[in-house]
Parts: sequence; C-alpha cells; structure tokens
Amino acid sequence: MILATHIAVAAIVTKPVFQNPGLIFLFAVFSHYLFDTIPHWDYQLNSVKKDENDTLINATIIPNKKLLGNDLLKNLIDFLLGAAIVVLLIRPSLNVKDIAPIIALISGAVLPDFITGLNLVWKKFPTMELTKFHHFIHTKNRRLNKKPLLGISLTLLMMLAAILAY
Repeated sequence: MILATHIAVAAIVTKPVFQNPGLIFLFAVFSHYLFDTIPHWDYQLNSVKKDENDTLINATIIPNKKLLGNDLLKNLIDFLLGAAIVVLLIRPSLNVKDIAPIIALISGAVLPDFITGLNLVWKKFPTMELTKFHHFIHTKNRRLNKKPLLGISLTLLMMLAAILAY
C-alpha cells in the first residue's frame, strides 16, 4: 500500500484518540500493519534488488544514483500527498498542540515502511525482525502488483473512502 493511503487511513483510525499523540502513534502503526493485510498495489522501487524469494528481507540497494534519486522522489511525493491530505482533513492551527498529533499520525503511519527501507542498509536487530513481520503481513497473495489496473483502482478507492469517511 502506498504511503499516502496509509496516512489517510490512519487519520480515520486515530480519530477517536486524537487528543493523545502517544495513542495516535500506536494506532497509526497498528493501522499500517492491519491495512497491509488487505490486497493492494505498491509502486516499484527500481533501486532495490529483491532477494531470491522476491522479498525485501534480504534485498539490497542497486548503487545507481539516478535510480535511487527517482525512488526517493517517488517516496517523497507519496509522503507529501498523504501529509497534505491529513492537513486538509484536519485543518490544524499552527501551534504545537495541534501539530503534534499530526506528526504522530504521519510518523506512525509510515514507520513500518521506513523500517523496511532502513533494513536495506542495516540488517540487524530490530530492523530485520520487523521487516520479516512486515513481509509476513503482506504475503504474495495479498499483492496486486501484477494486476496494476485493479491494484491502483483499489488503492485510490481506499484512499477516497478514507477521505470521505473522515
């Protein structure tokens, strides 16, 4: 699932606890794993060479600045889209009290994918174990990467549903 969808979904999941940044963060992390169990689509990261089992557990980064730069830009745009959706939904005032819950929401929503990315360069405890758990949540039959029309449609539908439900 793309970062923007995880962030939008976390906005719904965290709404009941929105006055407590600690709970927001925990609920957002939990929602990431929960919603990764739903069949979904992920965009391809061209700078990552998956392992022999087609996973990111023992994947490596391809040392190509152009590929890496394009992937980082893709992730940044995805992240900023999710952040913009949350800011437009919540419309916080610019003070610490209103911004802290949003930072907790966004940070928690993307943390599992950030850890998986960190595991590309630091395959030690706890990143390796958390990446294995994340992979277990995904399993191949839940990925729609080989059906991009269906996968992208469901991703956009889930994001739209989250926005409308908020």
